[in-house]
Amino acid sequence: TIGSGDERAFSSMKETLASNLNSDFRRSDAYLAVIIVSDEDDFSYDGGAYINRNYNHAGLHTTASYVSYLDQLTGSTSAQRRFSVSAIGIFDDACLASQQPWGIKGQRYEQMVDATNGVKGSVCGNFATTLDSIQSRILELSTQFFLNRIPVLSSLVIAVNGTRVEGDSNNGWTYHSDTNSIRFHGTSIPPQGATISVDFDPVTIR
Repeated sequence: TIGSGDERAFSSMKETLASNLNSDFRRSDAYLAVIIVSDEDDFSYDGGAYINRNYNHAGLHTTASYVSYLDQLTGSTSAQRRFSVSAIGIFDDACLASQQPWGIKGQRYEQMVDATNGVKGSVCGNFATTLDSIQSRILELSTQFFLNRIPVLSSLVIAVNGTRVEGDSNNGWTYHSDTNSIRFHGTSIPPQGATISVDFDPVTIR
């Protein structure tokens, strides 16, 4: 109830992860999952004054700058990311109307979620359902299997612990050309310590 009225989830996230007090929080081999819950939007900038939800403020940090920070922190690239940011916020007009007078749409949260392949849920909806979706996405992304060659899709044969897994977006695997990777879903998500075998014919010969 005191201080700036701007929400600054992005800068709070960065300060927390960068703090010496949390130096042992993140393991270098761990997948980082960030979840933001808010009925407003992010207005992170370096000043202390209230900027009154001004998206055109000259000092407003870009969403991309926080994606770059997380890339650097986790040793990720746009093709192989070891983190995701999900958000439970206001993303539609019906929810916005029910959260007045203070609620606003999470435009920047939506940008961050889309950029990091997270999950977007409504603060007006069922939190349990949204958290279940976030959990599933984290498992999918943390077990993502990156290939070192572009495959002929029809030749892909995938097995987990010696058992063949079929292509299926619910309880199997899908291929993602943007990252040249296999993503597992549902009951086919590999358990910890699993042996994953991917055989295929490459599109080109080196």
